Amino acid sequence: MTDYNEENYPVMQGNPMMPQMMGYSDKADFLDKIKPDLIVTELMHRLMGEEFIQGRWVKNVLMKGQGLSYRGAYEIATIMLSASSQNVSISKIKDKDVRMLTLGTIKAVLSNCCQNWKAYGITNSSQIRMIRQIVQNNSFVTLKQPDEGSIQNVIKGTTHEQRMVNSNEKQGGVIDRIIRSN
Repeated sequence: MTDYNEENYPVMQGNPMMPQMMGYSDKADFLDKIKPDLIVTELMHRLMGEEFIQGRWVKNVLMKGQGLSYRGAYEIATIMLSASSQNVSISKIKDKDVRMLTLGTIKAVLSNCCQNWKAYGITNSSQIRMIRQIVQNNSFVTLKQPDEGSIQNVIKGTTHEQRMVNSNEKQGGVIDRIIRSN
């Protein structure tokens, strides 16, 4: 339960030693922390042959001749975002749909690579294999994550725990009952 002080700021009641369980706003904060799109940004830089060193993205000399142009990496990343969004990560998608969506994403990327190979900086077949593998793995894993309800179960679990904590507080709680019985 929340009370308000004279300045109309919320004041939390309850045991300060007990960790707060996730309430509605905490669930919203949790959902805000699910950011599968962040990996797409990293993959975009990796596709350009860059790595993150000391707080910035720099060209990796080992990737010389393998990195894509900014346009190529950006367009591939944009297509991957359809499979790597917060909405996807909390959606229940059937296995056959996961496979269909992954295949569709791969086909779209490879079609763009074939049409725009020069602008994308594609000069050899190993780049195409690398692109296909990155897109396939990222799309499949991101789409497959919610299949068994992993994130939904976390959200449901936190809701259930919050209800249990609220119920125990109203009833005096398990610890309170143990203390009172002695």
